[in-house]
Amino acid sequence: VDLSCDEAEKTLSYYQARLLSLRMKTCTQAASHSGIAATHQKAVKIIAYKNGDGYHNGKLIVAGTFPMLLTECTEQLGLSRAASKLYTKDGTPIFTLRDLVLWALDESFLQRDSKKQKQDVASVGKEQIMVESMEENPRMKVKNRLFPKSVTSDSLDDIDESLLTLILRNPIAIWVSCGEPFLPPNALQKAKKLEKQNWLKKDRILADLNTMRHKMRQLK
Repeated sequence: VDLSCDEAEKTLSYYQARLLSLRMKTCTQAASHSGIAATHQKAVKIIAYKNGDGYHNGKLIVAGTFPMLLTECTEQLGLSRAASKLYTKDGTPIFTLRDLVLWALDESFLQRDSKKQKQDVASVGKEQIMVESMEENPRMKVKNRLFPKSVTSDSLDDIDESLLTLILRNPIAIWVSCGEPFLPPNALQKAKKLEKQNWLKKDRILADLNTMRHKMRQLK
């Protein structure tokens, strides 16, 4: 770089023009990449919890690809190692975004069917419900029609747009593991409940012991 008195202004002008050119090029590339991502990727909203923490300290994450989801989970949850396994609340392992969306779809059908069965049991009776469920399974028919197996594993393009919007309206809860086995979300609550019960039992034993000592002192 020539910074002599005669060439300093020319050098400054050259590097200012160069900097402006690089900035324009970067803005153009960023705009094109964001446009391509918006048209070809369907983002999925997720509430990520650390495996073993139950429903505590969840982080909202929006990801368009499965590797991006793993990276965001590692950073947002502050994991000591890279996230490698994802689980749903019932322990189902998730390997692609499509698997997660399919699980959410199945869960929505299960909730709808359970509500419908409760209403039918109150009005019709259990026998007719069992006969109807044996005759057909509308949930499986809808899933087979909407999700052909020939689609690539991480693709969401085959899913009906309105149904996908309905499913992804609320974030899907997942539990992130660095390789350790899945721990149910209610395991932490059960452990705290058991600990509380043990403390209450210990307090009752101490209270009975103090009462017995008081009676012995009175008899003495």
